[in-house]
Amino acid sequence: MKFWQQTLAKLFKDHRRQLVSMATRRVSDRETAAEVVQDVYARLMQAGDRGAEDVNTKVLYASVRNAVIDHHRS
Repeated sequence: MKFWQQTLAKLFKDHRRQLVSMATRRVSDRETAAEVVQDVYARLMQAGDRGAEDVNTKVLYASVRNAVIDHHRS
C-alpha cells in the first residue's frame, strides 16, 4: 500500500493543476473543483493501484470527470 500512496501522490503532484482546471470548467467554481479533486484523491487512496502509470493516470482523470457528474446530480 505504501507504494500506491507514493505513486498516487506523484500522479496528483504532476496532474493536479490540470485536474482542477478541468473540474473548474465543468462546475464553474474553482473552490468546489478543488474539493472534488481532493475527494477523488481520498477515494483513490482507498481503492489501490490499477497497474501501469498510464492506466492509473486514465483512472485519475476519469474519476474526476465522474465526480463532477456526481456533484451535478447532488
